[in-house]
Amino acid sequence: MESEETPLPHDEHEIAALITDANAAARRGEAARAVETLRQGIAVRPGAWPLHLALAEQLRDMGAYAEALAEFERTIALDPGVAQARSGAGRVLLRLGRRDEACAAFQEALQLRPTAARWVLLGTAEELRDRPAEAETCFRRALDLDPESYEAELGLALLLRDRSPDAALVRLRRARELAPGRGDIARELGITLIKTGNLAEADSALQAAAVLDPDDVWARLYRANALWGLGDLVSAEKEYRAAQALSPVDSSVHRCIGQFFAARGRLNEAEVALRAALAADPQDEIAAAALTAVLRARQAEATGGRSADQP
Repeated sequence: MESEETPLPHDEHEIAALITDANAAARRGEAARAVETLRQGIAVRPGAWPLHLALAEQLRDMGAYAEALAEFERTIALDPGVAQARSGAGRVLLRLGRRDEACAAFQEALQLRPTAARWVLLGTAEELRDRPAEAETCFRRALDLDPESYEAELGLALLLRDRSPDAALVRLRRARELAPGRGDIARELGITLIKTGNLAEADSALQAAAVLDPDDVWARLYRANALWGLGDLVSAEKEYRAAQALSPVDSSVHRCIGQFFAARGRLNEAEVALRAALAADPQDEIAAAALTAVLRARQAEATGGRSADQP
């Protein structure tokens, strides 16, 4: 979310060159080389906080969260005034599920240097802590600082969606104007349009989301639901199949396609899909109820509409 130039002492040209080399290696897909370049620089200049910060960010991008957190903490120890290190540590703490500590880190970063991106990060953390009022305040503070923050518009829209879907639509449309290339925004717009009954527009938004990110299983799944509602059963089945191929172990995907087949009277296929849903998540009560209904329907077919105990 953040894009902030790493502040470097003016006389540290060698440090700047090392960071440039490491970033270039990372862009080429040579993450290990980027890390090694930075570690070699730190070995020579252990007190150079920009190298520790660059290493922390590289490790975070690689998914080495524990090591990244340690480097962010070293950066802070070397210079407590580096806000970027505190917000970077917060992002890693979120990844590690340490939400309270993440919020504290984001608050410290905001005290040092308030930015819209940091308010969005704090809002996201507050939402994950199940504090929607605090999260909403953060997203609104972000928009006060940057009215063109699509991330803040998106975060606010998702908070509003359940209680005020029309207000959420306004925010999502604005977010899409600001970032037309973001598939996640198109997807969330489509899902919200389904909630408001605008199925044709939802189909258009979800189709755009799938084009922007062909691997977005939720764009595919919700588009299938929209197409089903529009009566385009052939296209709906195609999208359900695409979602199933993208996420073959997701209970929700199997459940939706099972319900689709059941509604069309394709009971054998419905049973297979619903059993797959329950294999993926034995606690899926909706899939369990749907499977029970399918088995009863199959029994009724086999007995000519009579119950199993009737002669």
